[in-house]
Amino acid sequence: MTTAAPPDQGEIACPRCGATVAGDQDWCLSCGDGARTRVVPTPNWRLPLLLAAAVSALALIAILLAFVQLTRDSAPVTTTTTTAPAATVPPATTLPPAATTVPPATTLPPAASLPPAATGGAPTTPAPTTTPQGALPGSTSPAPGATTTTP
Repeated sequence: MTTAAPPDQGEIACPRCGATVAGDQDWCLSCGDGARTRVVPTPNWRLPLLLAAAVSALALIAILLAFVQLTRDSAPVTTTTTTAPAATVPPATTLPPAATTVPPATTLPPAASLPPAATGGAPTTPAPTTTPQGALPGSTSPAPGATTTTP
């Protein structure tokens, strides 16, 4: 298989320096410029960049104006002093004295009669718990006006 040689384009003069460029050369050997190639200039980005900058500047100005408009407080500041209404105290209710019953005292057998494993040390007696007279269930202090007695 044989390939056909490209047609001889003949010798031309370099467009830059005028040196002779052979038919099979694409570049001038004297100056390095492209003799048979067309070099396309870079695209002009100046106009698109100017348009983008102008649109950005207008958007920034619009945002700033909207911010100033929304945060502007042209009304004079008036200070008003308001006093809270006096707290009303509900009338005190008197509760009837609650009947308290004292549990019967329990006696423990002497420590000598218990086996050593059951005593676990010194015998202790639990203190009786009583609700103060007039105290409300679940409260930690007696009701107002109630008297408490300690046994």
